Amino acid sequence: MNRPNIEMLNHDKCRDCDYAVYCYTKPSFWIFRTQEEMERKIAYIESCPIRRNMIKSNKKDQETKISSIQKVST
Repeated sequence: MNRPNIEMLNHDKCRDCDYAVYCYTKPSFWIFRTQEEMERKIAYIESCPIRRNMIKSNKKDQETKISSIQKVST
């Protein structure tokens, strides 16, 4: 799983967020005490508009890279 691109602007907005550590680390490093804690934190992370924008931006970058590879290879 690729991590989203991180811009300086996002750091400022995320600085005070208790869940920012989850957005900027690999899921394999996450540790939860209970299933309920995991579900609650993941739901919060998925509802974050900054994270959604980062994922959209990263997806567009990947699509651009793929289309440029296809053009070169044909």
